[in-house]
Amino acid sequence: SWTYAEEFVAEDEVLAAARARAEEVGVTPLGSGAGAALGFLASVLEARAVVEIGTGTGVSGVWLLRGMRGDGILTTVDIEAEHQRLARESFAEADIPHQRVRTIAGAAPAQCLYVGDDLRDIHAARAAGMGSVAAAWGYLGDDLPIEKWGADAIARSPADITGLLR
Repeated sequence: SWTYAEEFVAEDEVLAAARARAEEVGVTPLGSGAGAALGFLASVLEARAVVEIGTGTGVSGVWLLRGMRGDGILTTVDIEAEHQRLARESFAEADIPHQRVRTIAGAAPAQCLYVGDDLRDIHAARAAGMGSVAAAWGYLGDDLPIEKWGADAIARSPADITGLLR
């Protein structure tokens, strides 16, 4: 059951403190089961770069960073600068070097641009309230022509993306 999965994974003092900070500021962090799953995925993928939308107080970031490669960098975006300050406390308590975390404060999803090479990426952008760019190179796993995906723009090469940034 969901409850069993969430209660199965024990959290250390660092995560407990980050979770307590979240409660203080009214943020709902992900559960320990979901955090362990994120850390596992980051580990299996040997993630070097992860982007997180919604920093919270660092609970998910700690899980991700612990799973990522030792030289991996987490870029985390949140509209609340105070949440990011609290997350940086969590990262410091977890002995994560500050060079491994980039924080972007004040960027709401509507200010972000999601670049993807599959129709599901365009759907994800729309669901997150982000602008979307269909990349005409890479995987292109859908049988539907890229022009029919409904993206806000199509980039034929990586250089095209620069011209789309405002």
